[in-house]
Amino acid sequence: MLANAAGSSYVKPTLCLFPLGTGNALYHSIHRPHALPSIYIQSLRTFLTGTPVPLPTYRATFSPGARILSNQGQTQAPIPNNVLYGAVVASYGFHATLVADSDTPEYRKHGDKRFGMVANELLNPDEGKSLPHAYKAEVKAGSEDGALEVIGDGEHGYVLATLVSNLERTFTVSPESSKQLNGQLRLVQFGTLDVSHCITINHDMF
Repeated sequence: MLANAAGSSYVKPTLCLFPLGTGNALYHSIHRPHALPSIYIQSLRTFLTGTPVPLPTYRATFSPGARILSNQGQTQAPIPNNVLYGAVVASYGFHATLVADSDTPEYRKHGDKRFGMVANELLNPDEGKSLPHAYKAEVKAGSEDGALEVIGDGEHGYVLATLVSNLERTFTVSPESSKQLNGQLRLVQFGTLDVSHCITINHDMF
């Protein structure tokens, strides 16, 4: 929309990443472990000498009536045209719940340790007396030609579409995504957290 409004005068902005928050999936995927002692020195070097490359994006389509939750789940709003665009990752199930539940003032005080704290609570509901619940939804993945494939059997434990390899510096969620920013979207999925039904699917989508 910006390009249409600005016409031929529009110039895409160039962004440089500095890992000042928690997670920093895009940064840690692009900046693989390096001999430099500090990730901040590495960031500054990229800022001064790096070469810009395009940032791939994805489109996610939702069922009619889907809502965007914000303000710790207290505020909801309709999704315009049932479509959202994004970059880096999109998730459903365990990962999405983990990110949402850890995004509170109380948990944010713990920095990146908050993810492990919430994960333990989600994996051990009722203090280990029951199994994590299944996430029920029809999830489809496809390519630019419009072909869609149903993923899983309608019950999921973890679904993550990713354009990067790492969610954190030491957490490689998609080893096959080691060639960064090439526009290749991969899907990591497994079923409910019952060992007898747990599966992993890794799809390449262009």
